[in-house]
Amino acid sequence: EVNNMPIVLKVYQEVSNKQVIANAISNAVSYLLSDPSGDRLSNDYVLTLTEEELLIEQIGYSKGSPEPEIKEVKRLKRSQIRSLKLEEDNKIVIEEEDQKEMVFFYEAPQKEFAQQLSGEVTNK
Repeated sequence: EVNNMPIVLKVYQEVSNKQVIANAISNAVSYLLSDPSGDRLSNDYVLTLTEEELLIEQIGYSKGSPEPEIKEVKRLKRSQIRSLKLEEDNKIVIEEEDQKEMVFFYEAPQKEFAQQLSGEVTNK
């Protein structure tokens, strides 16, 4: 069997989604307080699935730098992921074991990776 690990998927969140904003605010308060430049919170993420875990990295851009940097990393052990579903409109929904849901969107060309990610998690 060919091992395609890790699977990497670039995603983003719709900031109009109230739940996302609430999550972003709670996650970001400490970050914002520590960041005097008041950078806007980015809503770009990279999902990386390895044999053991799913890494959710929030990518941001600092003022005056074109280089992206990782703002925050969330690690989910595979056992913590209840489900990872692909839905209409290039939407990916990750449900954690405590029933929290994270919703991301991906660009159409990323669909193959999204399917790999979903299949890999579902078949564990």
